[in-house]
Amino acid sequence: MTVKNSLLILLIIFSCAMADLSAADAVSVPGGASINSVLASVNGEPVTLLDVVLETAAFERELAVMYTGERLNREIEKLRRTALEDIITRRLICKEYEEDPFQVPDQMIENMIDEHAKMFGGLTRKELELQLKQRNMSLADLRKKMRERIIVNVILIRNCDKQVVVTPKDVYSEYQKNIERWTHPAKVEFQMIQLNKENPRSGIAAAATAEKLSSVLSSGAGEELFSKLMDEYSDGPRNGFITSIEVPKLRPEFQVALKDKKSGDVIGPVDTAEAIFFVRIFRLQLSTPIPFEKIAPELEEQLRRDAIRKKREEYGKRLRAKALIQYYI
Repeated sequence: MTVKNSLLILLIIFSCAMADLSAADAVSVPGGASINSVLASVNGEPVTLLDVVLETAAFERELAVMYTGERLNREIEKLRRTALEDIITRRLICKEYEEDPFQVPDQMIENMIDEHAKMFGGLTRKELELQLKQRNMSLADLRKKMRERIIVNVILIRNCDKQVVVTPKDVYSEYQKNIERWTHPAKVEFQMIQLNKENPRSGIAAAATAEKLSSVLSSGAGEELFSKLMDEYSDGPRNGFITSIEVPKLRPEFQVALKDKKSGDVIGPVDTAEAIFFVRIFRLQLSTPIPFEKIAPELEEQLRRDAIRKKREEYGKRLRAKALIQYYI
């Protein structure tokens, strides 16, 4: 990973941290709880509700737009529990750092703070310090928090991410195993005659009309004839064509009827619970696999992300196995 990419990643992390700080004021806590309530301890070091809220506040505001009531409470609780586990893992990673420390350049943190201040309206250091002070934090506290995040990120990259190797063989094997996922589904555009079983427009029973149409359409029909019959008999839309739709999204009855058919074919009668249908296929586009060469970069990146996530989870479990973790919730 290049220095430029590392700085970009860390700047994004920092931006998220600052967003959490600015949003934390608006976040509620459970009845009777204090923002300083201890939720867990890691080798005797407490993790408070404030620690968690600083991680989740910005996301909680998004949840408040999406949910209300008990559903909102459940989603916030789930988010906070995930954040709590992440904090515990980071604390354990920092413990690993103490056993094998490396230098974190102070200038890197200072540069990131300056860049962030520019992104958010060109804040001066004094303005930034004022914002932090309003939230009972200092610039030194922020530097410490950022230093911890840098340490965690570097150790995860070193102990997990760099261990991941995705070969061309892995990518092609995944492509072959899930070929249907990398396929453009078949699409169909058609005209349709719909004969409702209840209250048909013609006043004639759907079965009787279907028998008549079966005779007329037995040898097929062009667009003009089918359109005329549709105008005369259909209880459904009579405005020409059904918009192109993916075949897998059709009702099962239609998927079965379309099997082995081609453009221009007439299908029917298709009998369903509410109506009888006749369909003329105007255009049928068969499913087409996406070429491996086109999808390979995306697939490789997906495999790499999945492998890194798994490595990080395994690493976290190994750290937890050696730690004393207590929960108070």
